[in-house]
Amino acid sequence: MFRKVKLKHQIVHLKKDSVDENAFLAADSVGNTTIINQRGEIIREFSFQNEVNSIDFSYPMARIFIANKEGLTIINFKYEVLRFFESEYLSVIVIKNHFWAVKYIDEESCQLELYEIKSSKLISSKLIKDLNYNSSFILFPGFNEHSVVLWLAAGQNGTTSYIINFIEGQISINEFPDYDSWPITFLESGSLFSITKPNRFYKIYHYPSMIEKLSIDLLENDNLYEEIINLNSHQLLFHSYDKLEIYNIENNTISEVNLFEYNKDPIIEANSVLDIRLISFIQKLNDLFIISCENSELILTNLSSFEYRKKGQLKLQWENSN
Repeated sequence: MFRKVKLKHQIVHLKKDSVDENAFLAADSVGNTTIINQRGEIIREFSFQNEVNSIDFSYPMARIFIANKEGLTIINFKYEVLRFFESEYLSVIVIKNHFWAVKYIDEESCQLELYEIKSSKLISSKLIKDLNYNSSFILFPGFNEHSVVLWLAAGQNGTTSYIINFIEGQISINEFPDYDSWPITFLESGSLFSITKPNRFYKIYHYPSMIEKLSIDLLENDNLYEEIINLNSHQLLFHSYDKLEIYNIENNTISEVNLFEYNKDPIIEANSVLDIRLISFIQKLNDLFIISCENSELILTNLSSFEYRKKGQLKLQWENSN
């Protein structure tokens, strides 16, 4: 499978619907937005002409959520404003029937808010102190539909990840101790999450016990990885500036990957290889890879489009804790 979609705008934000896994949203920083499906078909196109700090959507409820300096706007697919919360909002994320938002209070604090989508009713909120002052606050999916990950990025002052859980009517916040790392990413099982400190380590923990299950030392490797994606229990996909590599945890081997663009009629035109340097970022949903490219193209593919070329042993140290 290899499908390429040419969009009319750049791809800064890429979100998958938390209910309908067939729908994805791609948007730029000024409100140009496209919703597509897994077949690579464009479902809807919008031009909101709004600055976008963060954006998400609910395809079943036909709503788009835009957070920026002026407020949090909820718009339906007919461009009708359903609700507007006036204040600076830094991030928004939709999880099933609810949405979470981060409202800026001052340089030392922000407020995390949880709402019900249908009524836009505020369910709960929690003040969060920003010890590094004026950090970027970004929300990511958590381990279930009542959870999110909040990532604070403060440039040279470092980063912090929080696991947020809504339980028994209250928001609980657990700060993860590994600082200066990429955001926590929960794996598809929901009971494991990964965390990466660039060019230092990649680790997998069990949740909620916080027991370390796997640790890979990246210090000895020469590549500067932009992304590390968990493929399954024994393989990781490493994305660097000009290459994709698959690392086999079980035998400590690395394979460089070519991503082929399979044409409908290979007799007329030979299969070509995607230039990895065009890739901005990659998302994985089950067996599907959604690849955002700098040339405004969105690629939907799976591992059948990958060709492996084994390079040998990788200079990584790892420990597996059962």
